[in-house]
Amino acid sequence: MSLLSLPFDVLSSIFSKTPAGSLLSLATSCRSLRDIIIPEFLFQRVALATRCRAGLDSFRDRMRDPVARDAVRYLTISMNALDRDPHAPQSLTIIEDIMLGLVNLRGVRMVDSCNCFPVEGRIMRTLASLPHLRRLHISNSYQYALESIQTLTSLQFISIAPSTATFHYPAGSPVEELLINSRDALEEIHLSDMELDFGHLTWLSSRAACGGLVWPRVHTLHLRVHAEERQEVDFAHPFPLVDDFAFTGSEWAKCPCNLPFMKRLQFFEGTWEAMAAIWTINTTLRCAALCNAPSDAICLTDLIKHMPTNLRDFRVKAAGALALLEILEQLKEVAPHLTYLDVTDTRDSESLSVYLLQCLPEILSPLPLEYLAVTAPFGEIARSTYLSALRDIIPSLQGVYLNSTQDFSYWRRDVCVRGEGSVGSFVGQSQMDGEETREYYSTRWR
Repeated sequence: MSLLSLPFDVLSSIFSKTPAGSLLSLATSCRSLRDIIIPEFLFQRVALATRCRAGLDSFRDRMRDPVARDAVRYLTISMNALDRDPHAPQSLTIIEDIMLGLVNLRGVRMVDSCNCFPVEGRIMRTLASLPHLRRLHISNSYQYALESIQTLTSLQFISIAPSTATFHYPAGSPVEELLINSRDALEEIHLSDMELDFGHLTWLSSRAACGGLVWPRVHTLHLRVHAEERQEVDFAHPFPLVDDFAFTGSEWAKCPCNLPFMKRLQFFEGTWEAMAAIWTINTTLRCAALCNAPSDAICLTDLIKHMPTNLRDFRVKAAGALALLEILEQLKEVAPHLTYLDVTDTRDSESLSVYLLQCLPEILSPLPLEYLAVTAPFGEIARSTYLSALRDIIPSLQGVYLNSTQDFSYWRRDVCVRGEGSVGSFVGQSQMDGEETREYYSTRWR
């Protein structure tokens, strides 16, 4: 049987586990295979390390093949320590040549920034010359380097996040100009650890009512930013289609002009004060991420009783295992359809976290959970006991993520048939496979 006669999903399963070198050899052995493997499996998403000069040269040579060159859609560039690399100018020239030659390039992800303005500025100027770019993800770049890309108007997705909590973009930075210039195309905005001037972006209701700026296509707006708390901030007017929202403030939820915005949300991540306001009026919310569960028992009880019964995805952070348990014990009553749960204990107490792990399987057993993520300080013994209990008590559970704050692991249910019945156990996953599994279940309802 020829490989080409196999269904695409079978080919995908085979080739996804095949090393890139073997795939390339297979592709060059047969023209018909080349036309399938290169665009669909090998070069659609490419990762380049700027310090690997040989790898850059090799990839540039491969891009002389028109099928390979036209296949590349997404490029990840690691710029780790490039500022200390004596061959940095040559590496930058190669990267520029590669990006300029990729006529179908749609997305660029820059990671491990080198913290060198001349280097970053050069890359940014190249990005600014790509009118077909649709997605841009940048971490830990100098705000001055971003000036070169603020004129881009084609971006549909933008994510800018410093990799360290101490690094911030000040108000009035080129980020704001980039958002304004791309507003007609943007669909997703993800910003972290920076200051935003809501007045400059005309997000104040007084200016929006006079015809302020509008982002007509944005459906996902994640603003984990630093901003002066203003009750009059209006999200309803500038973002008429947003249904996936994350914001660090709470005063905005008290503004009457935001009521239509709050009612249509399907996913919200924020403070418990804002969450309480949304749960009071939004009964169709499917996904919620609570960043700071209240420590006050009265506030906590009042918050939980308003939890939407339609909730399918719930993520919660609390300062202590006992506060988490108080919330989780009521989920079977208030959120009976929950399939994804992410729990984080932000207080460093191993004894209480072990107690949390011991209680979770019984507490969660009535729920139809498919994926469970737990971040808390616990030991190896507690983890193995916990996995066994989950396997036996929650048969619907397909995946588990455990983070003990010292290490983390991914697990999936492996079902095998023995005799007259089936036996399921959790087996470890690689980080790449585990992240894919978690992403699948964490985005099902968004």
